[in-house]
Amino acid sequence: MNKGYDNASLFYDRLSAIIFGKQLLEAQVHYLHLIPANAKVLIVGGGSGWILHAIDKVHTCDLLITYVDASPKMTAIARNSYDGNNLVDFIPEDILEVEIAGKYDVIITPFFFDNFKEKEAAEILERLNTMLSNEGLWLYTDFRDNKVIVHRLLLRCMYLFFAVLCGVKANKLPDMHHLFLKYGYSMKDERLLINGFVESRVWTK
Repeated sequence: MNKGYDNASLFYDRLSAIIFGKQLLEAQVHYLHLIPANAKVLIVGGGSGWILHAIDKVHTCDLLITYVDASPKMTAIARNSYDGNNLVDFIPEDILEVEIAGKYDVIITPFFFDNFKEKEAAEILERLNTMLSNEGLWLYTDFRDNKVIVHRLLLRCMYLFFAVLCGVKANKLPDMHHLFLKYGYSMKDERLLINGFVESRVWTK
C-alpha cells in the first residue's frame, strides 16, 4: 500500500511554514468561499487536516466531506484534530483504490498532483472526473513552473527530499493545465502567489 507522506507526518506542516510562511495556506483557502451550501465535497491529499478547520469558517455544519489521503498517519492526525460539525468521512487510501459511489459538487486537491508523473496524474484526473457532478467545481492548488531559476532549484530539492523520505517518484510538475482542458474543464478564476510559483485555480466541469 502506498503510505504517502507517513514519514513526514510529524513535521510536514512546520517544514512548509519555515520555507513558505503562510503563503501555501493562503493559496489553499482563497476559493473556499465558493463551496455552495449543503455541498458534497471530496478532498484528496488533505494531509494533516488543517484545511477542514478553514472550511469550517465558511460552512460550520452543512457539508458532507469525504477526506482521502494515502497516508494513514496523516489521516489519523486529521481525524483526531477535527472537532467541527461538518460530517467528514476519513479514508486513508490511495485515491485510485477507493471505491466511492455518487457524485461530488466540489473536489479539492491541495498540492496533490505535484507528487505524480504525467501519466499517473492523467489517470488520477480521469478517475476524479467521474466523481465530479456536471457543473461542479474543482479547487486546484499546486506549484507552477514560473521559469524562475531559484524556484526551479527549490522544486528540485523538494523532489529529491521527498523521493528519499516518502518515495515520491515524480521529478517535475505534470502539465495539469493541459489535462484539465483535455477533459473539457473551463477555468473560472485563478490566483498566483510567490511570483507565480504557486497557483490556485477554480475549474468548472
